[in-house]
Amino acid sequence: MVLRKRNGWRRMVPVGMIGWSLLVATGLCGCGEDEVPDPPVAQSALVGRLFDALKNGRLDEALSLTEKLQSLDSENLDLAELKLRIIANGYVLRCQAKLDAGDTAGALAIIREGCKLYPMHPGLRVLDEELTRLNELQEAAQTLARAKSAAELSAVLERIAPLAAAYPEAKTLQQDIVRRRGELRQLPGAPGAKPAAEVAGPV
Repeated sequence: MVLRKRNGWRRMVPVGMIGWSLLVATGLCGCGEDEVPDPPVAQSALVGRLFDALKNGRLDEALSLTEKLQSLDSENLDLAELKLRIIANGYVLRCQAKLDAGDTAGALAIIREGCKLYPMHPGLRVLDEELTRLNELQEAAQTLARAKSAAELSAVLERIAPLAAAYPEAKTLQQDIVRRRGELRQLPGAPGAKPAAEVAGPV
């Protein structure tokens, strides 16, 4: 699944391939004659319903069906991993909806909620780190747009530079940073600024 951000920012989310995990977890990926026998009819029916729920994005139903399958095979570690992936996908979809609405802070809050419930989930932890940086970058960009004095502008440019370096595809932001650096050099009191008399020109 891809986590998208407006203005061309894109990041891959390592949530995994649910369909393949389902095949492995339930033993339906083509066992040989001397391997594990076919699952019971009841289990096969649950797997079919689970595939349909996942295909059509009904994650709540998919989670419920996964838990039913776990009740039939409580020691199946693949099913436990599949459950975590379904849960993570649910948080990712909610997060994506917030990002699409331009609410980075709301997206971060959703992922942090997931991290509190499932602190060991690697995909959610990666998203937490990613969205934390993205939220910091958005706040810095807003400050950059408001900065007027040389001190304000110098401070925010120093803050935003390492954050923006992780998003070279954000062309508009990169252009804004270049433009504001040029403006900074013209402000009184800025490092390397021209003397006021030189800026004003000869009297």
